Amino acid sequence: MPEQDAPDATFLTARSIREKVSSAVNTELDRQEQHALSISSDTAPLVAAWRDMASGGKRIRALLMYWAHEACATNSPAVTQDALINVGAALELFQAAALFHDDVMDRSDTRRGIPTAHKYFESLHSDAGYLGDREQYGSSAAILLGDLSLVASERLFREATQEATHRRRARAYFDDMRTIVTVGQFLDTHAQVIPLDDHTAALQRALHVIATKTSHYSVIAPVKIGAALAGASATVEESLEAFGKPLGTAFQLIDDDLGLFGDPAVTGKPAGDDLREGKRTVVVAHALAKANATERRVLEQVIVHHDTSPGIVESALAIIEDTGARHMTLDMAYAHHDEALRALEHADVSPQGKTILREIADFIVNRSS
Repeated sequence: MPEQDAPDATFLTARSIREKVSSAVNTELDRQEQHALSISSDTAPLVAAWRDMASGGKRIRALLMYWAHEACATNSPAVTQDALINVGAALELFQAAALFHDDVMDRSDTRRGIPTAHKYFESLHSDAGYLGDREQYGSSAAILLGDLSLVASERLFREATQEATHRRRARAYFDDMRTIVTVGQFLDTHAQVIPLDDHTAALQRALHVIATKTSHYSVIAPVKIGAALAGASATVEESLEAFGKPLGTAFQLIDDDLGLFGDPAVTGKPAGDDLREGKRTVVVAHALAKANATERRVLEQVIVHHDTSPGIVESALAIIEDTGARHMTLDMAYAHHDEALRALEHADVSPQGKTILREIADFIVNRSS
């Protein structure tokens, strides 16, 4: 990194990197807005919603990519810092697209304390007195917004890496990430309609969804893209993948816990929201396996039949606690975190990069939102 960035050379104080990534995201949205408005002034709400939804987040994916690159870079890096920042912004725009689509499929009302994209467009429909089905309008607009974010992510990634010596490998990882995550999203959708008779199979499906969905685009792909752009050897890439796989699982297990027991003022979502959405998460699979017949009926009433009447979600949350399912899932998250750190110790990367990647891993399992 340039000398002026030295004071920011740890994850927890590296605000400059996150701010630069956010600035790059906004620059891309400025370009998208100009283009959209040149087509029609009716597109103004589309980019306004895009800005709101893409403005939050901790930029974890961008930071993982950036520091994997820094950990592997030689004295003559093939990629400039500006290019790395734009690659990070491309990863963040991909995440935004995934969230727009995910929220429609999960019928989520809020994200990071504000209405989700489809809810935003539903409100716009009502406030403006538009004709037709407001829910259909909201869902359609949100899906198209996700598609636009995918297009922007692709364009920004391509531009940022066009001069990179090792672009081909990074591009292959980027393409692979998009395919795997899309398939993982289907597997997540499919898992929610499978009968709950086999709890062992339900647990394995939940873990497989994590491996194909969150784990890959949240950790594995970012560190492999960063390493590829630095010209890392296949051995180093393999060691970073061995770090990324368990850390990605830990990431989602903590996310699932926050989706049930997190403080709404911090997470921006109601406690128990994942239950209301019927998500077949690892913690739910553990609870179903440990619950007695009466407890299982309560859980199924919420998860399968989407009963959110007063008190039933709270009862389901209490069952998850009382059966020890929450404790088991958190233990699993911490075990995966420790496995990731062991793999990182064996990676042939710079001491500074190793330290910062370790800090990011610690932050992932200790975060409150």
